[in-house]
Amino acid sequence: MRFRIHHPTIANRIARYGWLAPRGFWIDVIDEGKIVATYDASSDAYDHRRPLNACLELFVERGFFSADDLESALYAMSEREPEQLRGNVRRAARAVMNFKKAAD
Repeated sequence: MRFRIHHPTIANRIARYGWLAPRGFWIDVIDEGKIVATYDASSDAYDHRRPLNACLELFVERGFFSADDLESALYAMSEREPEQLRGNVRRAARAVMNFKKAAD
């Protein structure tokens, strides 16, 4: 299963992400139609013990949301649905939920 998220300020940047059997948890960051960053089970740095963490960190590194937004989203999700959140906290929560859906 795959999902897509648009960058909040860079119009030509998107990320595709999800979970697929051969790739595990994965993310591709795409600028102007070209993959500029990728992380999946074929990556040398893939952490098979904690693959989702690195995917979320790549979202942060590439500016899709901040580490604080992600932390706030994870905390808030224990009490609320992602749709009840706002801004980049909501974006981060949706990404987490989409990874969960993809892995189920």
